[in-house]
Amino acid sequence: MRYLIIGCGKSKTPNANKARHLYVGSMFKQSIAYAERHASEYDKVLILSALHGLIELDDVYEPYDVYLDDLNKRQVSELVNKVRGLFVTGDTVACVCSNGYAELLRAAIYRDKVVVPMLHLCEDMDMFARARHIGSA
Repeated sequence: MRYLIIGCGKSKTPNANKARHLYVGSMFKQSIAYAERHASEYDKVLILSALHGLIELDDVYEPYDVYLDDLNKRQVSELVNKVRGLFVTGDTVACVCSNGYAELLRAAIYRDKVVVPMLHLCEDMDMFARARHIGSA
């Protein structure tokens, strides 16, 4: 199977929503737009959530405040194991996500199977997150 994995976002709607509409940040919107433009290239598009693991676009979730950077080693390991169980040998996984989520995917599956189609977007997301964190300290 060919998968496209989108990283979730910190900004969310105030109420429960389908995953594709729950995250409202500009980077997530760019990522979902990329997924929609390239949908024919993938068998399945999923969102990688720090709380829920890999989730379907149309499943409904409540907003939450759990972020990858807040997870301890045990929680990251549990998330990696959740993700690892989905993929089998021969799968191709592309991701549109921050470098943190890309590294989590690489830890969950073979390194050479993770393709990052929008590396510049990932780098921008990390720079934005660091700048925002530094600015709010």
